[in-house]
This record gives sequence, structure tokens and C-alpha cells, in this order.
Amino acid sequence: MKKVAALFFFFALCFCPVIAAGPNARAFEVPFRKIVRKPVESEGITSIGYSRVAKILEIEFRNGRIYQYAGVSEWTRRKFMSAESKGMFFQAEIRGHYAYRRMR
Repeated sequence: MKKVAALFFFFALCFCPVIAAGPNARAFEVPFRKIVRKPVESEGITSIGYSRVAKILEIEFRNGRIYQYAGVSEWTRRKFMSAESKGMFFQAEIRGHYAYRRMR
């Protein structure tokens, strides 16, 4: 898992549109374009957004926290949005499978 995360960060730093702002540059952020989230019906998740360009999935949870998951395919995002249980899909297919960062 560490090798996959390291490779992802290398790829993100080299090929994703990121503004380098010193040692705290954020490889997950898409400059100039906010990820728009759509409200979903779920007990634990408030809204879900996706950037096709950067392949970043952004999830807002009911507790107010927002996380971004990097390297998520469009197919996975579609399956997540159509899942009957968003929480179960998140636990089975996203959590622990993608590099992430807490936004808020």
C-alpha cells in the first residue's frame, strides 16, 4: 500500500495541474476549479462530488468532515452514486483503497 501511495503522489505531482506553493503544496487540489458536490440520501454521507480531470472523489459526511480520495475512476464514482447503501459501498470499495486527505 505504501508503494502504491508513493507512486500516486509522484504521478500527481508530475502530471496533475497543481500550483506548487512550497512544502505545503496540496497534490489533491484542483486549482481554479472547485469540486461541486451533489446531495445524496444516506445516513452518514451528506454529499458527493467528483473531478474527472484529477480523478478526485470528494465526500462530505454528516459530521461535517470533508475528505478527498485520489485516483478514483469514473466507473467507481458512478457505482457509488447509484449504490442503494452509500455507507456500505464506501466501507467496501473506497475506504482503505485510495489515498485520501481530510479537507475539513
